[in-house]
Amino acid sequence: AYKVQVIAVDAGSVAATSGVKPGNVIESLNGVLVHDLKHLEALLLQATTKVEIRTDSGNTILLPAP
Repeated sequence: AYKVQVIAVDAGSVAATSGVKPGNVIESLNGVLVHDLKHLEALLLQATTKVEIRTDSGNTILLPAP
């Protein structure tokens, strides 16, 4: 499976306050396996109510839709 690693998170951002951290490896978004960065961006654009990120460590991070 392909994955996307988080390199940086803006302090005070929704992502940061929701628990996204540099080094997190995103495996899926809303239950769909992430293939690469472009795929992740497309999935984010499709999200309407929530974003559920699953990391390689098994953590689930919930965010509001963009």
